[in-house]
Amino acid sequence: ANCAHWLDAELRMLRPRVLIPVGQLAIVRFLGPGSLESRVGKKFGERPVIVPLPHPSGQSRWLNDPENRERLTHALALISQLRRRLA
Repeated sequence: ANCAHWLDAELRMLRPRVLIPVGQLAIVRFLGPGSLESRVGKKFGERPVIVPLPHPSGQSRWLNDPENRERLTHALALISQLRRRLA
């Protein structure tokens, strides 16, 4: 939160085509409140397209659920498609 203005300035300057927030805090920063289940595996917006990912922490139990692993697989496929399309 203390450095949010720096991040905002950097994003305005770089104008990324894709943004990949990793973890709930980063996802909420760009998309507002909501569950990982409702966001991971989907894309949001345009310029930048936002593709949320769960935090990769080994302590997170989120990926223990097979449906969540499927969401992650779909999110990674979306990122791959965007990468090929924007290359």
